[in-house]
Amino acid sequence: MNLIIMGMLVIFIVYMIFSVRGQKKKDEEKQKQISALEKGDRVVITGGIIGVVAGFKEDSIEVKISENTKITVLRSGVAAILGKEKGETK
Repeated sequence: MNLIIMGMLVIFIVYMIFSVRGQKKKDEEKQKQISALEKGDRVVITGGIIGVVAGFKEDSIEVKISENTKITVLRSGVAAILGKEKGETK
């Protein structure tokens, strides 16, 4: 009985180590992408809003969501980076 419990405990610990490690890698990759953002990058905000990066502040970015509308969001509010705005070249 004790051997079964110990075996299950070892399996659980190994599972937790790998799942935490995987999440940490994803977080680091997302942080790299967010810090590499440039003006003109298309982004998706956590609320599902798609826009183009128009400017930067310390902890936030300014996102243009339509012709005359810009919003300021925290960098952590960026859910995905879609690439450069169509028609723009580097």
